[in-house]
Amino acid sequence: MKVPKVVNIFGKEYKIITKERLEHEGYDALGLIYLDEGEIYLSTEQSLESLKRTLLHELFHGVVDRLGLHNVGFSEDAEEVLVEGLAVFITENFEFSFHKK
Repeated sequence: MKVPKVVNIFGKEYKIITKERLEHEGYDALGLIYLDEGEIYLSTEQSLESLKRTLLHELFHGVVDRLGLHNVGFSEDAEEVLVEGLAVFITENFEFSFHKK
């Protein structure tokens, strides 16, 4: 799968950067999003299905941020459950690839 280099989430562009290994707070990570910087990092040390799910997971974090859900009391715990649930639901039920319109 060819990962897009840039995605647009409600008017903000996010660069997608792949790296062999990611670490966050001393732990290995499959994906990370830096909302203020507009960057999404994906580890290449995962299967194709995991990569798809991880990218969706990080994109959904961007959606939550761009919708301003934290400004209306949406907790980080609720966000994590929602973004992971959506990512798993989509990858388990739909085939997709990345094609720009």
